[in-house]
Amino acid sequence: MERIEAHRLFFANLITAQAGIPPGSELAAALASTPREQFVGPPPWRVFTRIGYVETLTDDPAVLYQDVVVSLGSGGPLNNGQPTLHAFCLAALAPKNGERVVHVGAGTGYYTTLLAKW
Repeated sequence: MERIEAHRLFFANLITAQAGIPPGSELAAALASTPREQFVGPPPWRVFTRIGYVETLTDDPAVLYQDVVVSLGSGGPLNNGQPTLHAFCLAALAPKNGERVVHVGAGTGYYTTLLAKW
């Protein structure tokens, strides 16, 4: 297993566990197979904290596989949201195979992609 794939798999298991979703879920599979780095723009990334944004010190995408909010670089509060919050919301939505979902957002499609893989 490639190093970044291992990070993605750990991230998937961590986020779903924190959201109370059982292991092996469709959401975990979607998180593990979706490269977040392709949805947040180029490094350095800006991660939101209580005191504002902190810039990453590396271009290693492994830093994105944490439960962090990442700026989409707009200069404003447009972010790739907190994974655990979205996992809670997606679990509450509980989409079923064959159902249609419309996701209206202003981001880059990361969470829409997760929904599509569900």
